Amino acid sequence: MQQFNYFSFNDLFWVRFNSNLVTFGYKGLPENVHWTLSYNLGSSDINLHLSKNVKNVSEEHKPRIYIIRVGKTFLEMHAKELFLRFWKSVMEPIELSEIDQEVLGTYASSNGDGSQVHKEIEERFLEWCKQNSVIKQGTRVKFNVDLTSDIETILTKNIDSESLLEEITINIKSLCEMTFESGVFLPPDGPPIIKIEDKWYRHKEFTSMEPIVAVFFGEEIAKTLCEYVQNSITLVGRANTRQDVAHFDSPMIIS
Repeated sequence: MQQFNYFSFNDLFWVRFNSNLVTFGYKGLPENVHWTLSYNLGSSDINLHLSKNVKNVSEEHKPRIYIIRVGKTFLEMHAKELFLRFWKSVMEPIELSEIDQEVLGTYASSNGDGSQVHKEIEERFLEWCKQNSVIKQGTRVKFNVDLTSDIETILTKNIDSESLLEEITINIKSLCEMTFESGVFLPPDGPPIIKIEDKWYRHKEFTSMEPIVAVFFGEEIAKTLCEYVQNSITLVGRANTRQDVAHFDSPMIIS
């Protein structure tokens, strides 16, 4: 079976997967600068760093600044707690009673075997990938489409209507009386509202990463860390060797 390890999306974002690291970049980073998440099996920690590819400069000597190092043992011990903190940082619980009861929207929930829904969505997504991508050098996949609208179509349009999904137009007042354990309500304006068991959530809106980082480290450390990241991006972008930025290297260490 063919293995792909590099994906790019409209030249806005790219990601490469290797056996012991993930590298990625996005529009707005300086030329040849990228992020790396390294989880080498021989290392006791996982690290996130910025680096820059420079012609005729070896991997060892290319510009690099480490942002954070996290002990693998620490992650194993606190994985559940960290996930819950992340969830709370990006999603907020809401009470439907606080929303205009007459707002109409579309509510969709699994009806029957949810695995069948997942299977159909997966098959449709793979077919969409074949139709909207170009394969280069055997392992590189490039997408040249509007991901937001296309993925939304994949997830909402023409799922086999015979009991895979139940989809209805409903107002908030009626929604409060329903007993589905999980589902998604799509209002005409604003973000989707998600039901998980007996609670409703919607994602928070952010203009920066600082509020999310603050959930893990507190506001003061989050501000310092985000400033460190921005300065690191600028310095790595200007540098030509590791020595140019080594003096600035001061990662957060969690173990």
